[in-house]
Amino acid sequence: MPVDHHFQPAIARQLSQHLQNRNWNGLWNYLQGLSNSSFRTACNILSEETLCDIDGPLFWECFSTLVPQHPKALLVTFLKAAVSNYQNGRLNLRNPFLKEFARQVADEERTIDEKKFLQAFLPIIHSADDVWELFNLFRIESIHRRVAYLIPCDNIYTYYVLFQCFRRMDHAPALLSNYCNQLIRKGSSKAFNLVSIMKCYFDLPLVKGNFSLRLEKYELSRLDASLEDFRTILCRI
Repeated sequence: MPVDHHFQPAIARQLSQHLQNRNWNGLWNYLQGLSNSSFRTACNILSEETLCDIDGPLFWECFSTLVPQHPKALLVTFLKAAVSNYQNGRLNLRNPFLKEFARQVADEERTIDEKKFLQAFLPIIHSADDVWELFNLFRIESIHRRVAYLIPCDNIYTYYVLFQCFRRMDHAPALLSNYCNQLIRKGSSKAFNLVSIMKCYFDLPLVKGNFSLRLEKYELSRLDASLEDFRTILCRI
């Protein structure tokens, strides 16, 4: 009979007790003492249940204490719960414990941890401000690194920030055309509309294709005006 790695009441009780007492050392010691099978069970319980039942500040405090102990084993576990909590409005990205964690990741050049974190949050991000916050937290200043993180995403807020990044590269039409081709390969309606916007806004004759979105000249200036104006144009059918 296969072992159920998703729930065991005794493990769940231990995890909840340590969390309620903010006993991070006790929680880490408990996890270390588990067998491989029980450790996997504990991680499933943490990501699907226990960590989803605590408030935002407590979550980030626990996150910043435990994850650095064993990022390879725990980062994904905590990120699953973090994404769920963020989507439910129980978690925000402005927290001193998260800031300290991100500083350590940047200082130690832990690019794998940075990548896991951003790839978890950017696709489900709630606002353009939160996109900028993530870049600031992890000290991602290179415009090209920002674009590399944003292009795979397909939501309004990442596309808005992506467009702002593109505006800083208007002196490099060949590079912008290459980014357009990457967006075209994604195949989504919003990606095609963004390419149409870029083709018109930056005058990119090397970008080929038939795009359903048609822009009037006066609309180009609206793209800079606000996120809502950008949204209206990007989501036009």
